[in-house]
Order: sequence, then C-alpha cells, then structure tokens
Amino acid sequence: MSEINTPDELQYKIKSDQAIEKLHWKNQTLSDKDLAYARLDQCRFEQCQFNKTDWRFSQFEHTVFINCQFKQADLEECNFVECEFIQCQLVECDLGQSQWQGGRLQQSTFDRCVLSNGSFYQVDWAYSQLNQCQLEFASLFANQLHQAQFNQCQLNRLSIFDTLLSPMPFHDCALNQLMLSNCQLQQLDLSQRDLSMTQFLGCDFSGTLFNQGNLTQTNFTDSTATNCQFKGITATGALFASVDLSGSDFTGALLDKSSFQEANLTQCQLKQCNLEMAQLTDVQANHCHFDGSNMTYCDLSNANLSQAVLAGCELHSCNLHNVTEEDTDWYKANRDEALGTDEKRLNAQQWQKPAAKG
Repeated sequence: MSEINTPDELQYKIKSDQAIEKLHWKNQTLSDKDLAYARLDQCRFEQCQFNKTDWRFSQFEHTVFINCQFKQADLEECNFVECEFIQCQLVECDLGQSQWQGGRLQQSTFDRCVLSNGSFYQVDWAYSQLNQCQLEFASLFANQLHQAQFNQCQLNRLSIFDTLLSPMPFHDCALNQLMLSNCQLQQLDLSQRDLSMTQFLGCDFSGTLFNQGNLTQTNFTDSTATNCQFKGITATGALFASVDLSGSDFTGALLDKSSFQEANLTQCQLKQCNLEMAQLTDVQANHCHFDGSNMTYCDLSNANLSQAVLAGCELHSCNLHNVTEEDTDWYKANRDEALGTDEKRLNAQQWQKPAAKG
C-alpha cells in the first residue's frame, strides 16, 4: 500500500509523476484538488468526496469507488480500465472523451453530466440512472444496461453496438440520428417516437410497435422486424433493404420513396399506404395485402406477388417487369401505362456465360 496519509500528500505524489498503487481510503475529502494526470492502480475509495476535483487525463486501472460523491468534478479524457463506481453520485461532472474498458457503473446516479465523445466497452450500467446527461457522439460497445435508465438525455449521434435494449432504457430522449448495430430491441413500444435518420443495422425488432412514429430516412438494412406494427408511420425515404418484415402491418403508412429491395414482405399488410416511387424490386410479397395503396411510379421488378392482393391499387406508370403473379388479385387496380416485362432486359438477366470448351 502506498504510504500516503493526506490529500496533500496524494496531490504531491501525483504532481511528481508517481504511480499510486493499492491506496485504500475511506471518508476522505479531496475536493478542489488538482489531481490531473494521475496514475492509479488497484486503489479503493469509500465514502469520499471529490467536489470540483480536477482528474483530467488520469489513468485508472482496477480502481473502485463506493458511495463516493463527485460534484462538478473534471474527469475529461480519463482512461478507466476495469474500474467500478458502485452507488456513487456524480453531479454536473465532465467525463467527455473518457475511455472505459470493462468495469461496472452500478447503482450510481449521473445528474447533468457530460459524457459526450466517450467510449464505453463492455461496461455494466445495472440499476444506474442518468438524468439530463449529454452523450452526443458517444459509443457503447457490448454494454449491459439491465434496469439502467437514461432520462431526458441528449443522445444525438450516439452509437450503440451489440447491446440488449429491451426493456428500452431511454426515457423522454430523442432517438433520431442514432446509430445502432446488432442490438436487440424486441417487443418494445416505440409508438409515436421520432426515429428519423437513425441507422438500425442488423438489429432485431421482432414484435415491436412503431405506430404513428416518424421513420423518415430511417435505415433498417439487414435487420429483422417480423410481426411488427408500423401503422400510420411517416417513413418517406426509409430504407428496408433485405429486412425480414414478414407478418408486419404498415396499414395507412406514408412510404413514398422508400426502399424495400429484396425484403421479405410475406403476409404483410400494406393497405391504404402511399408507396409512390417506392423501390420494391426482388421482394418476396406472397400473400401480402396492398389493398387501396398508391403505387404510382413504384418499381416492382422481379417481385414475387404470388397470392398477393393489389385490389384497388393505383399503379400508374408502375414497373411490373418480370413479376411473379400466381393467383394475384388485381381487382379494380389501375394499371394504366404500367410497364410490363422488358424481354431484352429479361434475356440479359437470364444470360449465363457459356461453359468452357473441353
């Protein structure tokens, strides 16, 4: 254990560029101390106060804080390796650009703290609360958020990877312009939420509700969204390419200029939708209901429409090149000036390179 007895001695050793190892302190006050550029390893602080303490650019390894208070402390650009903050309170602290590798932030409270541009890798936030915090441009990699709550936080451009987000930890937070990859968001209620311009890449939304939400230019590429509710959404320019949407309901949705290339729309409900200029090339839309939808200038090239229902659809100038239409219901659909199969294009699609001569 380091032979340090007072906060002044600790400050002196840090300013002398000495590493602090195995320091165990309880009920100490280190407020208003300049401890920037500290190097702490295997230290333990219990019921200590760090009000207005300057920890900038410090390195913490295997260090534990229990029931400690940080108020207006500066922890900007600190590096935390396998550290623990248990039942701590952080108020108006600056943790911007901090790096976290492993460790636990459990049962702690962060009030009006700055965590922008921070990186959190395999951090456990169980039962912690973040209130009115700033997380713009921060990144969460494989974090554990069990019963964690982010209340009224600023999340603009937040990136989340390989993380379970069910139940949803973000409350009264804007969810637009985020980036989520390989996250689990099943059985959530995201109705009436603004998810515009958010990137959902390879995520699982099975059974989630998006009703009346704003999904303008939202990207769901390679995600799974089976048996979801998208009723009445606004999703102009949304990207559903290669998404499994089977069994989902888009009734009354605004989907103009949206892209569904190679999506699975089996047994979907797209009734009374605006699909004007939408891209539905190569979709699997068997048993899909498009009843009464506006599909003007829609591209359905190579779509599988077997047993699909397009009754009463507006298909003016729609591209129906090489669609599969076994038992398809076109009752009262307006196909005036719709484009049929282009034989030259079909021949080009089916062309195969001749086998090499023996």
